[in-house]
Parts: sequence; C-alpha cells; structure tokens
Amino acid sequence: MTLDGHDLEAVLSNATELGSAAPDVCGLAAELPTDNICSLVCDPDAIKARLIDQGAAQGTCYEMLCALPGLSVTVGVCLPPPPP
Repeated sequence: MTLDGHDLEAVLSNATELGSAAPDVCGLAAELPTDNICSLVCDPDAIKARLIDQGAAQGTCYEMLCALPGLSVTVGVCLPPPPP
C-alpha cells in the first residue's frame, strides 16, 4: 500500500521516528460508505472477495487509487486464478 506515492510502512515508520502522528488509514477508510471498495483498504481479503463478487477477472492483479478523507492511498491486490 502506498501513501501519496510512497510506501505506507516507510511513511508511518518515518512519521513515528520524527514524533509526528501517523495517519490512521484504517480509521479514515472506515469513514467511507460501505459500498465503496476503498472502505476495505485494511482488509485485502475483503477487497479480493468484493472484486470477485463484482465479476473481476481472476488470476489478475488490480491497483486502485483510494481517496480517503485528507489523503489518498494506492492499494494493490492480486486475485487467485479461477478454480480448474
């Protein structure tokens, strides 16, 4: 997951080291309507399930830009191949 084009873990680690409050990405995502797939940014398995339910091609990777209140994150998931 990235935060404004930077690796999220690195951003959060750097913010913590500098003493600034790291953004609560999961809390911000929870503020979104539940029908918005970006509300699931902290639950990759739920994102995968939603994409499959919506008919996304299995065996494919997806990347989406999610606008959360006050920041944006890029989320990537890869769906498993379809069963044989």
